[in-house]
Amino acid sequence: RRRRRHLHPRPFLPPLAAAIALTAVAAPGFAVAQNGSGSNAAANTASACAGRLSVTGQGEASAAPDLLRVNLRTETEAASPAEALSGTAAQAQAMLDALKAEGIEGANVQTSEVSLHPVREPAQKGQAPKVVAWRAANGLRVSLVDVSRFGAVVNAAAAAGATEVSGISLDVSEPDALMEEARAGAVRDAMDRAAAMAEAAGLRL
Repeated sequence: RRRRRHLHPRPFLPPLAAAIALTAVAAPGFAVAQNGSGSNAAANTASACAGRLSVTGQGEASAAPDLLRVNLRTETEAASPAEALSGTAAQAQAMLDALKAEGIEGANVQTSEVSLHPVREPAQKGQAPKVVAWRAANGLRVSLVDVSRFGAVVNAAAAAGATEVSGISLDVSEPDALMEEARAGAVRDAMDRAAAMAEAAGLRL
């Protein structure tokens, strides 16, 4: 039986970014601003004015990752498909029990793989490769809301039969709030750019 353990960390998490494009009318005596899908009245006002500015604002928001995801995999080799599947199912259950003992269960543990493949010996001249065994694998995708517990959780899973650790990724548990912050920053940046251009031209938005 082969037992493999691999660790492939990916610690970098880029900040969420947003880009907002605005079209602003710049002309004496008017105060109109619209986005790409503004009202007909605003569009008519824009067409009657002397100038128009198109600006793109950028906004970013970032936070320390508070969610870690990792793949845990177990593999069993046996003489028959049934024995291989039975063996890997038992190891997967042992991993689930170990994770539950660490307080990780429910939606934080999902099945990511169930597979079965024949193991063939090298082909002999004039003969088809012979199946000598069957290899079954079972994988779990685990989410850790406490990143500091990664080492303890992986050690517990390895002791229960995990033979491979991979697919490590860091994330934030509530990205929507960050995206809204980035969008708001992009809008402010776009409006500041438009205002500066209009002022330089002696006009107002």
